Amino acid sequence: MIETQEVKSYSDSNSSKTPKKDTTSFVILLGLVLLLPIFFVPFPSFSFLFSKGIFLSLSVIILALLWIVSRLKDGTFTSSREPLLIVGISIPFVYLLSSLFSGSVMTSLVGQGFEVGTFVSISLLFLLMFLTTSILKTKERVYYTFFLFFISFFIISALQLLRLFVGPEFMSFGVLNDLTSNFIGKWNELSIFYGLTALLSLVTIEFIDHSKLIKTLSFIILTLSLFFIALVNFTTVWVVIGIFAFILVSFIISSNKFSTKTPAGLKSKKFPTISLVVVFMTLLFIIGGNNIGGQLSNHFGISNTEVRPSVQGTWDVAQGTLKTKQAFLGAGPNKFVSQWLVYKPLGVNSTIFWNTDFNTGVSFLLTSLITVGLVGFLFWVIFLGILFYKGFRSLFAHTENRVDAYLLPLAYFATVYLWIFSIIYVPTNAIMALTFIFTGVLVSLMIQNGVVKTKRVSFKDNQRADFILVFVLIFLVLVSVVTAYGITQKFIASAYTQKGLLELNKEGAVLSETENNIIKAINLSGNDSYYRFLSEINLINLQGLLSKEDLSEEELRTQFQSLLEQAIQNARKATEVDKTNYQNWVSLGRVYETVILFGVEGAYNEAMDSYVKAVNLSPLNPLLMLNLGVLEYNNKNYESAMLVLERSVMMKPDYSDAKYYLGLTYYNLGRVTDAIPQFEDLVQLNPESKEVAAVLANLKGGKEPFAGFQGVQDQAVAPVEDEMEAVIE
Repeated sequence: MIETQEVKSYSDSNSSKTPKKDTTSFVILLGLVLLLPIFFVPFPSFSFLFSKGIFLSLSVIILALLWIVSRLKDGTFTSSREPLLIVGISIPFVYLLSSLFSGSVMTSLVGQGFEVGTFVSISLLFLLMFLTTSILKTKERVYYTFFLFFISFFIISALQLLRLFVGPEFMSFGVLNDLTSNFIGKWNELSIFYGLTALLSLVTIEFIDHSKLIKTLSFIILTLSLFFIALVNFTTVWVVIGIFAFILVSFIISSNKFSTKTPAGLKSKKFPTISLVVVFMTLLFIIGGNNIGGQLSNHFGISNTEVRPSVQGTWDVAQGTLKTKQAFLGAGPNKFVSQWLVYKPLGVNSTIFWNTDFNTGVSFLLTSLITVGLVGFLFWVIFLGILFYKGFRSLFAHTENRVDAYLLPLAYFATVYLWIFSIIYVPTNAIMALTFIFTGVLVSLMIQNGVVKTKRVSFKDNQRADFILVFVLIFLVLVSVVTAYGITQKFIASAYTQKGLLELNKEGAVLSETENNIIKAINLSGNDSYYRFLSEINLINLQGLLSKEDLSEEELRTQFQSLLEQAIQNARKATEVDKTNYQNWVSLGRVYETVILFGVEGAYNEAMDSYVKAVNLSPLNPLLMLNLGVLEYNNKNYESAMLVLERSVMMKPDYSDAKYYLGLTYYNLGRVTDAIPQFEDLVQLNPESKEVAAVLANLKGGKEPFAGFQGVQDQAVAPVEDEMEAVIE
């Protein structure tokens, strides 16, 4: 028989005794809270974001394994019919379903291993939330969690201040190479982190009446936090902090009217002076803009620009997606870029970001509308709605317990604050992990206070049910181990790739070393970007082969064929790994286009087919149209070249390369009067180019475009806009 017992809390709310059986899990969770904001592998060959990602992933998997072992031993677990938890469990399943229909399953399931929006990452984050809820069974443990978080704050602040005043070379490890490089992630995320600590310190100042030490530390935290927020000067953080400080003022004043007794250890009801000062301070920075906020960053010589699609741009992509069969389940987790390429506003091509492939929209939540569709977006909205509502209700549950009166507002404000930045921004691993950890803290407190009901289920006396439980748990162990192994392999592969790229950028680089590192990466993780990189190396080797003079004709032919086959094979392998990535088709087309000059049979048709597939996947990219047009131009298909190049110029009227080839195409079609305006525009766009001015003068004088030029060839070469670094992005 399966036994169930309804429980309102994990333990008696007044108990300070910490359960011993899961102490190891608690210590690991505390270690995660302490180290995640600080952690990275201090070597240039290891990706900063991936370092945090793998640390987070392995920590969660270890916690999950410990939880499974405990369940195998005692045969019991806690369940709930609470809608908040049910929706939370459902969201990863929506991501899984969307991944299976994405057309690029592995990209959506795992990606490169560190992206926040994949099925694996979302599953691990929700697992972290549930494990946090399960581990923090007492308020004493919640206290320790906040304590370790503040310890992390002081460590980060000390390091950031030293780097600020000593210089960016201090503790850079070849990774944190400038002042905006920090231990959290993006520069704006540093501001989000300090916004959180400012808010927590503000709640502590207003609610706690402990020793002078606690009060002094709280003011130090608030002061340091506001300093770094001002240094980064991310206006959105000022706005959010100002709103929360205003809400805190209102909450305290309202509580003064209805509270009859102040819990021991808390402040008697007074006017929230400090919070009101913070409100006015945020208004000053918001209204003053860069005239005030920019002064501090200018003093330290800090300049930072973070680029992401606008709200309107993201909404345009969402509207385009919702009109297709992808409306319900989306394009697939981690597949925003594929929709951006198809539905981005055409006006973007007139900006410097015309050839930027954005992987996310303006915010995490709005991106989910595109990646997991209406179903996923609706689940997110329901989850957050229930979470905010339940937490808000818990704030107004009158209590004389000083612990509840402090911890609930602390956890609720932290949770809502962090989720707001998922609604309006795109956080990376550290901030997202903190979001789910503090969500777990809040849910744990709500369970302990009876706001969220749970049941303890036991299978001890039911052999059939116990067998099913053991079977499922062992299966989960296998899944956890396989996931950990796969993520670790991807991390090592990323390190090999980064090492190869660093080798390539060295003076006197040995190309074979780079090639060997990329091959090692591919053996560990067959990522399409690695195959593209290797194909580019094959092309470089192919071009280098032609300059060798010490080879016989037979040796040259044999090596040429071998390198060509390798380049084609690697480029094709990239398309097999992800046929929805236009860059893979561009890479394959480039290989075939390169060898057209050598008379390789079928190269032109293969190049054309690859470029057309790339254009179909990214129809608004003028560079792809240019590549296709140059291919036709070089093969003297001037009519076809004209049609494609005209489309490229239409997409981007200031595109110099496209106008250049379009002008030459018009000339070869005998349309000199149409060619002249193209070169007149080029002179305006490139006033320092003597070549363009000379071509224009020749055309106006009735001469051939390159009359008087030295060493001009009939064959034009398609511009290669991507640098080698871009191949592995």
